[in-house]
Amino acid sequence: AGDGILAASQTMYDIQNFVSARKVHSTLAALSLIMSCVQLVKNLDFHPRMGLITRTIAHAAGAMLFFFTLFFSVVVVYSFMGLIQYGSTMDNFQNLMYSMQTMLIMLLGEFLDAKEVMDEVDQSITNLFFWTYYMICYFILMNAFLAIIVEAYEQTKRGFDAVSHTDAIWNMIDQIKGAVKYK
Repeated sequence: AGDGILAASQTMYDIQNFVSARKVHSTLAALSLIMSCVQLVKNLDFHPRMGLITRTIAHAAGAMLFFFTLFFSVVVVYSFMGLIQYGSTMDNFQNLMYSMQTMLIMLLGEFLDAKEVMDEVDQSITNLFFWTYYMICYFILMNAFLAIIVEAYEQTKRGFDAVSHTDAIWNMIDQIKGAVKYK
């Protein structure tokens, strides 16, 4: 009987190690795929038209740094307010990290049924909290972010238009069409 318990214990230990290793593997695979996607966008910089995205991001980097500093400052302030106002009654605001995650998810339009529960705590404060957050973060800051990206894109595009580029891909397609046409 002792050997059976020892074997079962060892099996449970092995299963726990396997589950932990699988979590690490999944996390590393996800990070690897994200980095591959970033690398792909960066590597497309050689092409005049496809590189427009990376050059736009490069033009906007300075302004985006200040934007994200302001944006996350506002989100942190509202997360603290959510933690103070709703933390004792809602799991979504039980600590600062959950509160920040809830605030960011709310900006995406997913409320996780939080608004109704928030209304039960205090409807007038919830409306003030909710609508000022949306006015500042969604309507003002998100539009400012789009303006930063559009301005950087326009600057990048003007630089692209000022220089004559031959597009190797279209040249190759034209050559293939010509070769097929004469067969």
